[in-house]
Amino acid sequence: DTLLANPRNPVPTIGGSRFNPTDRNLPMGPQDIQQLLQRNDVLYYSTDELTTPVSVMGNSDVRVYFRSSTKDADISVRLCDIYPDGKWVILTQGIERLRLRNSYATESLLTVGALDSCTVHLNDLAINFPKGHKIGLLLSGTNYPMFDINPNSGGTMYTAGDTVTANTLLYHTHEFPARFTYKTTDVVSLVEYDEQTEDIQLYPNPSSMEVVVHTATPCTQVTMYDALGIPVYTVVPLSGNNQVHITTAQLPSGCYTISAETESIIYVRP
Repeated sequence: DTLLANPRNPVPTIGGSRFNPTDRNLPMGPQDIQQLLQRNDVLYYSTDELTTPVSVMGNSDVRVYFRSSTKDADISVRLCDIYPDGKWVILTQGIERLRLRNSYATESLLTVGALDSCTVHLNDLAINFPKGHKIGLLLSGTNYPMFDINPNSGGTMYTAGDTVTANTLLYHTHEFPARFTYKTTDVVSLVEYDEQTEDIQLYPNPSSMEVVVHTATPCTQVTMYDALGIPVYTVVPLSGNNQVHITTAQLPSGCYTISAETESIIYVRP
């Protein structure tokens, strides 16, 4: 897919983080940006309808392979929640100036037509995408006035000069895949507490000295969390080991949760 970026006709910013606190007429926050889908200089992608909720907690990014017709260009990404009625509600956004793709300290202009790659980092987010919604990504070569316009010429940044329309070919093939990654609190599978289950055993419980965690299949990692969800103890057992001993004598009195991960499932027990 080709991303067109004409500095003289930038894709407008709608919603998202406040970028001009002195102008209250500029829309900010979770706005519907569906109107941008009609432009010929944006690309947009979405998942299928979610069959289960998906949580995004923390940072996320988009990595792409590309070829550009200019010595410099921008790739802007907006993450959206797509509602069943068709609204594209912006949640967070980010941009990468391609001359800075390798380092923010050292500029590296593009070689016209050469295969390259970059990662666009999005602002941190904590959101739950409900069942029935879709996750959407809108890409553009400009996002103004949230981000300064790139002349695309490769000249000195933030100085007046000629502008060039950039045509950036974005790949999403098996050999050169595009990827959206994010942090989440979701787990592959959750086994609710049941004293009769034989898949995971935790004893003695309560304990003041040591807890033994025993799972039906070998563990890959066991973590203990305090009441605030902060990990206080983590152990990676030897390969093939399905029993872990956790020393609790040094821990303050209180309620803790054990997470025992195997190759196929994550058990959680209080």
